[in-house]
Amino acid sequence: MIAIVARQRQEESLLGSVLDIAADRAVEIILWVVYAYLGLISLIIPITVIIRGSLTDSIREAGYDRGQTAHALMTTAWGRWLVAGRPLRAAYGIVKAIAFVLLAATLALQSAASPWVEPVWALAQVASWISLVLCIVRGVPVLFEARAWDRKK
Repeated sequence: MIAIVARQRQEESLLGSVLDIAADRAVEIILWVVYAYLGLISLIIPITVIIRGSLTDSIREAGYDRGQTAHALMTTAWGRWLVAGRPLRAAYGIVKAIAFVLLAATLALQSAASPWVEPVWALAQVASWISLVLCIVRGVPVLFEARAWDRKK
């Protein structure tokens, strides 16, 4: 939300983009870890999200040193579409939000002993795994393009 306001007011900064990504990543990791701890999702989901985030954020650090934002580092058309393109960024965010809401709803329904627990949990599983696939797909271009940055040195 803060990033949207900053863009509208034309007050974007490199530090702001880094902090925005870091805050988003922290919330996302905490939610995935908590849901795995509670047994609602497979442990492979938070492990993969953490590894992917660590790799891509470390690689992006090289771009920050050159004054470039994370999305500005994408130089290929497919990289820009997968990583920086609004449609895929929005889809990834929406699927994650759906997964988190359905997982929270599963917890609430469990405590209420509702018959809706299983169908809601099943939908949460689908959304969680789709989110994981999108997480990986959006990380691949960062890894591939990093090889090109390394060769240019």
